[in-house]
Amino acid sequence: MRKNPQSQHGFTLMEMLVALAITTLVMTLLMGTLYYAFRIRVKITDEIGSSESTARSQVWLRQVISGVFPLPADDADAFTGDAKGFSALSSLPLAPEAPLPPLRVNLGLKPNDRAGFDLLYQSGETEFVIASWPDCTVAFTYVDNTGNEVKEWQALHQPSERIPRAVRLTITPNWAGDESKLLWTFFIPSDPWIKKKPPNFFESGQSS
Repeated sequence: MRKNPQSQHGFTLMEMLVALAITTLVMTLLMGTLYYAFRIRVKITDEIGSSESTARSQVWLRQVISGVFPLPADDADAFTGDAKGFSALSSLPLAPEAPLPPLRVNLGLKPNDRAGFDLLYQSGETEFVIASWPDCTVAFTYVDNTGNEVKEWQALHQPSERIPRAVRLTITPNWAGDESKLLWTFFIPSDPWIKKKPPNFFESGQSS
């Protein structure tokens, strides 16, 4: 019995080309979708990491600044600051186990290799970067009791205020205008205008 010649009919060249074109189109769409999803995942991960880093830096700064307390104006350890940073005694330094006597802390802005600034924390032998801003201009300012904002603070030149009411950090992206600048303001809870001299933490037998 002879077989029907039509039962042995295979795919033509045109059919193979059409199938190949459809497969290529589907693979291209899938690859584009996967690439787009990967880009979104990377962007979200970077944003979460940046947010966590910013929040951590703010917590560290708030801790150090909230520990600053007033001293007599003629004291060598009085608060001093300018646009690049400040130096003061803080009872809440960034240390695993802070000792009872407050420690001198220095927070200073240093230019980095990304056209921005790093915020360097230094206290004793401890030194590390607690914040970094690429392609930004950063500056410290200080708020007095009347709400005025000044660029420099020298305790020896203050008539009554030993420390500022608040420390402010202004972060301005270089690629945008003033409308995009960020303001980090940290208030000092200690009353800078008390007349009674604070207890001397360095006297023997002094307790908290």
